[in-house]
Amino acid sequence: MKNRQAQFKAGKHEDAALRIEASKSTPWKFAFLLAFFGFLLYANSIPNDYALDDAGAVNNNLFVQKGLRGIPDILTVDLWHFDNVNLGYYRPLSLITLAVEYQFFKANPHISHFINALLFALSMLVLFLLLQRIFKNEHPAFAFIVTALFACHPIHTEVVANIKSRDEILSFLNLIAALYFLLRFNTNKKLSAFVLSGLFFYLALMSKESAITGIALVPIVLYFTGLRDLKKGAFQIALFAGVAALFLIQKIILMGTLSGTVPDDIINYPYIGADARMATSILVLTTLIKQLIYPFNLCYDYSYNAIPVGAWNQPLVLLGLLLLIGMAIYLYLRWPKLDLFSLSIVIFIITLAPALGFIIVRGGIMAERFLYAPSLGFCIALAGLSTKVFKATSEKDDSITNWFKKNANLSFALLLIMLVFSIKTIRRNTEWKDNFTLFSTDILNNPNSAQNHRHLGSEYINKAIAEKNDEAKKREYFNKGVLELQKAIAIHPKFGDAFFKLGVAYHAVYLNVDSAVYYYTKASEYAPGFALPYNNMGIIYQSLKKYDMASYYYNMAMDANPNFPDAKKNAADLKAATGLDIHLMPVDMNLDSLQKNTEKKDDNFYFNMGTFAASKGDYNGAIANLQMAIKLNPKNEDALINLGNCFGVTNRFQESIEVTLQVLKFNPQNERAWQNLAISYTKLGNKSKADDALDQLNALKNH
Repeated sequence: MKNRQAQFKAGKHEDAALRIEASKSTPWKFAFLLAFFGFLLYANSIPNDYALDDAGAVNNNLFVQKGLRGIPDILTVDLWHFDNVNLGYYRPLSLITLAVEYQFFKANPHISHFINALLFALSMLVLFLLLQRIFKNEHPAFAFIVTALFACHPIHTEVVANIKSRDEILSFLNLIAALYFLLRFNTNKKLSAFVLSGLFFYLALMSKESAITGIALVPIVLYFTGLRDLKKGAFQIALFAGVAALFLIQKIILMGTLSGTVPDDIINYPYIGADARMATSILVLTTLIKQLIYPFNLCYDYSYNAIPVGAWNQPLVLLGLLLLIGMAIYLYLRWPKLDLFSLSIVIFIITLAPALGFIIVRGGIMAERFLYAPSLGFCIALAGLSTKVFKATSEKDDSITNWFKKNANLSFALLLIMLVFSIKTIRRNTEWKDNFTLFSTDILNNPNSAQNHRHLGSEYINKAIAEKNDEAKKREYFNKGVLELQKAIAIHPKFGDAFFKLGVAYHAVYLNVDSAVYYYTKASEYAPGFALPYNNMGIIYQSLKKYDMASYYYNMAMDANPNFPDAKKNAADLKAATGLDIHLMPVDMNLDSLQKNTEKKDDNFYFNMGTFAASKGDYNGAIANLQMAIKLNPKNEDALINLGNCFGVTNRFQESIEVTLQVLKFNPQNERAWQNLAISYTKLGNKSKADDALDQLNALKNH
């Protein structure tokens, strides 16, 4: 018995020695080949412009535009500080790299795209080195296959072709570097490798907080590579846990919060009020797995209405649940021996956990960039499945080149997959060329997204503003833009950003002051934290020489976003010229004087007059103006609702009911109408009809 134990121990040590020796021989030319391949795949993104939220990270970030001088400020604020939100996103490293770029190249999207491609290429080199150490019992060709599949997978385009998403690239790069040096430490026991592992993990966290999943990955990777000593493993897990603790302390001290505040924003947090967040997260999981397997209908946006709220009786939710149960059963059956399929499942689930948690905890959206790290698990599984199906064979001393020659059928199949993936990746890069190209392309696969329609409508309005020579083209852009924005509002009737851009359309393309003020007012009503509508209303009133109103709205803009430079400048300039600094709405506003300064008196003009009169308590004046608005546009819902409210305030409940019923004739989904109807019937003592109206209201709210 003792001899058997001695032989077993000797065999283990001999096997470990062979593994260590195998890890020393790194085929560097293949590592650099993979890096070159990764760069080549994204080289055609270098001519691209800024797209999507790139502007928020560069052009609208005053700290980035300070260059090197802005770095101390970057270390203290949320990623979206200049959008006046604090979501708890502490990702200074990517912004620091952008600040360094700005110092030397100013706002140059081509340099930024080049650096993204370069960082992705470096990631492929480090990933290959890491996988060689993880899969020591496999031929080095296996690590090559996994890395090559990862490099060409089209799902990564949203990250690499999007400058703002450099945080994902840096987070992944630094995390795999941390794991690589940790495995090197287990081989050479050098303190430098241990220190570098901790340093790179810190940089991963500074890039994106989701890198904290590295703490869970460490024991899995160590266990898979043969380190079963609990004391040694605990010591190395403690390194990552300690670095994470220091990072979180830094975040609290410098930024003042760990979690931030979730805004009341159904567009970007579409499941915030949903009771079925868990079912929705399973639905999202199924959708993400589908995108990994079939990455050909890619979209940049999965916000409000793009993916419905999940329910446990939906086929895709049930399928996702079955997939999760299947993965759990497989891991249970394979425990304690972890094969590469077990490892692929664990990597996928651990790295995807923050994205699913974002939905469950915050009601947030799905995004393809969430698959950047989890796709590694998929690529490991795909490579493993391919080698098993084609029964790959090799000798220990075979080079990677000879391995592929000996396994010609497998090589051909993998080459075909990589060719298809690479073509899709390169084509998708061109769709990220600029905002208009991206938005107009993705709307074809994303017709239910309010955000996509709003984005596309905004770009059409921008084109109309820029068009100076061709009036027909200008009108075409204007009409298309207004149509897209109206589609966005039809999907989400309280979409403040869409109302704002409609205000811009009537303010900057074809001047109609009344419509512009109407839409800006609606924008500020539904998005009170949005500074631009207030600022633009200030500009309008200043042009009408209503300086008191202009000052009021400039100050409202600064209240909404103290970091908004345009409002600061406009308010300061107006104060210098007039001495006005008004923070309360002027009570002596004379609507007649505004009317005299306005040539186009449409229904929105009278709606604004009526609403303002009501705010001053002049309900008779409000009723007269709102009735004029309805005369000009019998389907102006807001005017009808406000008129009904005015009748209700003046105890004319029967007239309020008649007006409200007009709304419900052409829009039975209007919740405010049903609510007003219930109130009016209650005031008249008609409990039966009041209860019916409340039932309708509750049915709409629970829909």
